[in-house]
Amino acid sequence: MRHDSTLRRHATIEPTGAGVTIGALHPAYRSGRTIFPSRVFDADEVQHILKSGHQNRKIGRDVRKGPRRGWPIYMLTLEERATCPRSCKA
Repeated sequence: MRHDSTLRRHATIEPTGAGVTIGALHPAYRSGRTIFPSRVFDADEVQHILKSGHQNRKIGRDVRKGPRRGWPIYMLTLEERATCPRSCKA
């Protein structure tokens, strides 16, 4: 873990613009599931389902504007494709 003024644990990696694209014949696409099945857990397998946004620089620790200013922010990560209807093209 880094001990400087930033909350980042890893060095910044410049994006290459190349994302992961899977075809319609890929098993993950056909079954509507993730391409990373080893990273899917049941809710009773993890200690914390909601994670603080404090460690995510895009999300942030708390709400900064509006009537909920100062409220903490939490994140929930859902499995891609499994949480979208089959009619969704994205």
